[in-house]
Amino acid sequence: MQQRTRCLALALAAALVLTLAACGGGAGSAYTGGAEELARAAVISQGYDPAALERLDQVLDEAALAGYVQGSYGLAPDQWESGVIFRTGGAEAFEIAALALADEADNDDIQTALEGYIRAREGDFLGYAPEQAAMIAGAQAQVRDGFALLFICPAPALAWDTVLALLAGDTAPTALPAVTAAPESTPEPTLEPAPSPAATAQPAERPPYEPPNTDDMTQYDTAPILAAWEARDPSGLGEHDRAIYDAAEAVLDRVLTEGMSDYEKELALYGWVTWNLVYDWAHQDPLAEVSRDSYGPYGGLVAHRAVCLGVASSFQLLMDMAGVECITVLGSSSNLEDHAWNMVRLAGEWYCVDPTWDLVGSASAVPDDESGWGPALWDYFNVTSDEMVRTGHRWDYDAVPEATDTTYAR
Repeated sequence: MQQRTRCLALALAAALVLTLAACGGGAGSAYTGGAEELARAAVISQGYDPAALERLDQVLDEAALAGYVQGSYGLAPDQWESGVIFRTGGAEAFEIAALALADEADNDDIQTALEGYIRAREGDFLGYAPEQAAMIAGAQAQVRDGFALLFICPAPALAWDTVLALLAGDTAPTALPAVTAAPESTPEPTLEPAPSPAATAQPAERPPYEPPNTDDMTQYDTAPILAAWEARDPSGLGEHDRAIYDAAEAVLDRVLTEGMSDYEKELALYGWVTWNLVYDWAHQDPLAEVSRDSYGPYGGLVAHRAVCLGVASSFQLLMDMAGVECITVLGSSSNLEDHAWNMVRLAGEWYCVDPTWDLVGSASAVPDDESGWGPALWDYFNVTSDEMVRTGHRWDYDAVPEATDTTYAR
């Protein structure tokens, strides 16, 4: 119902924009409003209530706002004079911004900088939240009439049309018509399922790997934990490592049984990780600080919240303790964002797995008997290296084993 209501809101907003364009203001009209009016109108065009969104120019002081605009959008303080930024944050990428530019600002440089930000944001969500990444891929940046405008939203063309109408001299919309429910006749949108990695054509050659170097991908040293596990004596571990050890031991006791094969162990541990860990979306927020614990097994096994390196290192530690050969691969998602995943060796053959991109997303959804676990849920379980390339994974191809076997594929 929420999605249908949003679709109706967008339809009403589109009608409102068409009405604006048809009745008032010509192309020669002079715009006398400011950045706030443009940004608010664009937000309303998407069916959002501006009051319900975070507004960075109000929650940040002047210096912090300038830092955000420069660090994210690439605009120096002397390139703009005032601005309004609406966003959702966290696991959602929605962001609409309007900046009033300084007279000497270079429009081409600003356009390029904003387009670079859109590309970077797409990398932030690629694989982690495909729907959000798809929305960002269609985002728009526009520089016109002394304003820089950013539309990361479901219907950026509609937002731009709304702004164009205002710049032409029309009256700004103040609110959408009330939307309480979608008509019963409104059909649910039909979404085509994404093709599986195996269904995508194989590229003629692999794209080069260019490390983004946006994160500190130093791996957590689990050697003391593994030594304690081998000796079955964790008494000498520090508090941090002991917490990881105890959490890992509890997982192994819960999901492993005597006589399991390596594949059965992998299946059980991958299931536990993908059901019990949630992604730390603070990593996608330029204003948030990500705990270093999220990059290691403490975040995954103790806090149950981690970024890709924390998820991968948690899975590897569990596999190491279970006696199944596993490595962590450091690479990228389409060379836009640093990324980490794993490879597992079964019966002498290597297989690729990406537990982060297979996370279910809610620990509360875990069934008590793990009856919902299974490869049918996962897109990145025991796939080949070629399939990883086709889904946007990039890495130093010569530095890690090649996965070609499909015996244990999902």
